[in-house]
Amino acid sequence: MHATVFIALGAVISAGADASASDAAATVKKWTEAQKDVKAVHATFDRYVFDALFKSFEKTKGEVHYSSRTKGFWSVAPDSDKNSPPTLRRGNTTYVSKVARAERYIWDEDGVTIVNEDEKSYGRILQDAEFFGISFFPPFSSALPFLPGLPNKSVITEWDFVIVTETDEKVRLRATPLGAMKKHHGPCELSIKKPDLTLRAVRYTDSSGNHKSIYLFKTVNRSPEKMPDFDLSGYAHGRSTFSSSKR
Repeated sequence: MHATVFIALGAVISAGADASASDAAATVKKWTEAQKDVKAVHATFDRYVFDALFKSFEKTKGEVHYSSRTKGFWSVAPDSDKNSPPTLRRGNTTYVSKVARAERYIWDEDGVTIVNEDEKSYGRILQDAEFFGISFFPPFSSALPFLPGLPNKSVITEWDFVIVTETDEKVRLRATPLGAMKKHHGPCELSIKKPDLTLRAVRYTDSSGNHKSIYLFKTVNRSPEKMPDFDLSGYAHGRSTFSSSKR
């Protein structure tokens, strides 16, 4: 997607509008029912991350594989497009391009392995690890709650939805986290294509409100093969490994 189109998407998806919670509930129900047979998904995406504090942005390309609430992987690499603009403007703010790093996160039932592809190193964080009494890293289902195909249907109960705008072609929803989900996310926005109710884009905001990540989904496989095993032989075991305070 060209930068100018992306800027338009960013402006539109941020626009406010009167919304009906009851209409949103009906839309979410239809969306869930349309994806009822999807249990796993693999998707590729373009991702933009905006940092409000440092007025910078990163553009990456990546992929995500969802096998279950606790098992999957997510990876990104710097965009190799030499024509990518050095700055992007959103509203009245100009953001300067920042070099992104290649990384991969691999979740399983016990925790997450964080791989730094640039340094060929990795660390391990256990699922219930705490750092000064705070849960250090979310499980897979909380880190990436909204994916094409909505393989994790139960995530719907952890958010409150309202409709921002709706046309014959798409509906945009604003989702506000509830309960424990508020530890990991601020309000986010979803762009869903009609009539097949396919998730095309998500804008996540972190709990501090300083970082916004926009995912533009490209290819989607709703019946992927088994998640691959990753061979980390030759990778250094980094210092970023945490053990659980509960074990």
